[in-house]
Amino acid sequence: MGLMISTVSCSGGGGLGAVSCGGGGNTPVTDSTRAGSASSATQAPPADRKYLLERVDDAAVAQVYADGFTSLPLDQKLLIWHLYQAAIAGRDIFYDQRYAHNLVMRDVLEEILTHAAGVDAQTLGEIQRYTKLFWINNGMYDNLTSRKFVPSCTFEEFASALLKAQQNGAAFEAADNEPLEGRLERLRGVIFDETEEPIMTNKTPGEDWIGGSAVNYYEKSLTFTEVDRGARAGNEKNSLNSKLVKKNGRLAELVWRAGTTLDRWPGVDHVGWC
Repeated sequence: MGLMISTVSCSGGGGLGAVSCGGGGNTPVTDSTRAGSASSATQAPPADRKYLLERVDDAAVAQVYADGFTSLPLDQKLLIWHLYQAAIAGRDIFYDQRYAHNLVMRDVLEEILTHAAGVDAQTLGEIQRYTKLFWINNGMYDNLTSRKFVPSCTFEEFASALLKAQQNGAAFEAADNEPLEGRLERLRGVIFDETEEPIMTNKTPGEDWIGGSAVNYYEKSLTFTEVDRGARAGNEKNSLNSKLVKKNGRLAELVWRAGTTLDRWPGVDHVGWC
């Protein structure tokens, strides 16, 4: 069974992850116009509407049309707009929650694709395919199987493309002035080794579900027993929006907030556990 990713368009067009809601005015809907809106909503859609935008391996990118958006009252349009903005604000948090290296990897991939002049065509094609899957799955783990997927090009081909992108002006964010070559070598196993942190959420009976999962909600040194003990004691305050770590021998929550990630910005709240 494949994965289908939907895009939203109120007037046609739009791309992956995009919302296009142009057209129409902001006049509130009145009783006299509701009947007309209701009847128009039941009309058959245009025959030339495009639904399937692209297939990437077993994933399909589909266009979804938000018919009737232009007929909504202004307050509802504003609500939809702000919900859309909230989703964008939280996107990096979601990437970070799914895997600790996701944001770094997304930066690397997008910089290669936007500075691709001179990159070997076959290698570039594979990086494009891999990046599309990365976007669709919000990282390098399959949304359906929770398993890591890796590029089919070699590490050396990927490294050559990255260095060519750097020559073309790509700006790769560096932590602690780490040389690009050093970062790439550090990420070799993360990107290309299917056996290194192979599953995002490991639910195999008899195995440690915390230690065996790549998901970024828990420090790697923690075990299921430690996490379960703290949760049963009622100390879990931000279970859906925090990373559990051990600080000075005690468990603590690091809370994600819009505009921050746990490893880059100092303004992350630290909520102590007993």
